[in-house]
Amino acid sequence: MSRSFYAEAMPPAPRRRPPWSLPYRPVVIGLGSLLVVFTGILGLRLDAKTTLEVRTDKELEMALGRVTGGETINLQRGRYGFHYLGKPYASPVTVRGVDRGGVQVQGFSTVADADARTAAANIVIRNMTIAGPDGGRDAIRINRGAHHIVLEDLTIRGGEHCVNINAYPYAGVTWPQDITVRNSDLSHSLGDVVQIAGGRNLAFQHNFIHDPQDNPGDHVDGIQAIASDDLKIVGNSFTEPPTGTTGVNQAIILGRADPYNRALTVRKSYVANNLIAGWRGSGILLAGTEITWVVNNTSMPYRGQSGFVTVEKNPSARGGTAEAWDNAGLKVWNNIFNKVSTDSRSDPLFASHNLITERGAQYGSSLLTGRARFVTTDPTSPERYQLKATSPAVDSGIAAPDGMTPNTDLDGLSRSGLPDRGAREYRPPAR
Repeated sequence: MSRSFYAEAMPPAPRRRPPWSLPYRPVVIGLGSLLVVFTGILGLRLDAKTTLEVRTDKELEMALGRVTGGETINLQRGRYGFHYLGKPYASPVTVRGVDRGGVQVQGFSTVADADARTAAANIVIRNMTIAGPDGGRDAIRINRGAHHIVLEDLTIRGGEHCVNINAYPYAGVTWPQDITVRNSDLSHSLGDVVQIAGGRNLAFQHNFIHDPQDNPGDHVDGIQAIASDDLKIVGNSFTEPPTGTTGVNQAIILGRADPYNRALTVRKSYVANNLIAGWRGSGILLAGTEITWVVNNTSMPYRGQSGFVTVEKNPSARGGTAEAWDNAGLKVWNNIFNKVSTDSRSDPLFASHNLITERGAQYGSSLLTGRARFVTTDPTSPERYQLKATSPAVDSGIAAPDGMTPNTDLDGLSRSGLPDRGAREYRPPAR
């Protein structure tokens, strides 16, 4: 695996010149005394350069059914309902709001029981607000068989989950794959903000994940994966209020379903450059994972909680073997944690060059403990958890192992030379 495949967050998609516009209006053709009316896109032959302007739910439904690949569907300002993505396209179809705040959609979902004809593929959803109307439905749900879907530059609020990637019934079916969520604001879900129950080649990059609803009936995590293969969680920021009725939430939790299900595994996860600036449970928790890299994160949940946790579970009560609950192939380096809690049966394959702010901590080699010396921890400051020049984290990280240390930090600064520990490189003050 190359360094660039994992270690560099994908840049935002380049801006393209807007293609020629095709208004979504009736087309009237006069043939002598005969008047023929083609309504909307039904009377048009579409090609890969077509842009469709839609203003109503009916027009959006018709556009999604008519396009074949390469087209752009522009949603004009207004409110739209819930829509199914019910077919694959030959090349990416972009559904784009003309104004991120002024275009509001209740939600999107791929078909739950899809076959080759109905499994959504090659779809980009961009630049709009998606607001789940209640907790009974996800704002965005991606079901089995769907693939090559990009969600970017979105505001996603509410729903049972903001994003749910789900391969039910898990065994013997095609997991969703090649799904990317980037540069988006996700919040106010009733359950986990992001839940993954079966997905391959998934990427969550440069998102702000925050403020799930306080739900006394359930824990509400930032990102929870109970079944994934090749998951990248890179350059995201997490926070939630310090008070509430629930306190067992995790910002990032990766591991097997509880109780045990042999069809559900979490394998090959890359967690890098994330900032967890307050969460009412642990920052990063692992329980039954295979091959996990945790590198250059800053995880500072609220007082009393641990920035990093590995957990061992009782196989006699939970099912499976003892080995199934190990965190096998775990490598942890260059992180800043407030503290670490580990009761896992297996030790990390590699743990080095971390900084733990709890004095007297023990975790791996080349460990630093004590104050990280941040500029400020003020939750209203854009400089939150920025390093001071005097921080022991500056220039004290390591580039190994596996060439997997990120080339840039959370803010896009280069990690040239010896990298700093934590999500952010030291930024000299402007002169």
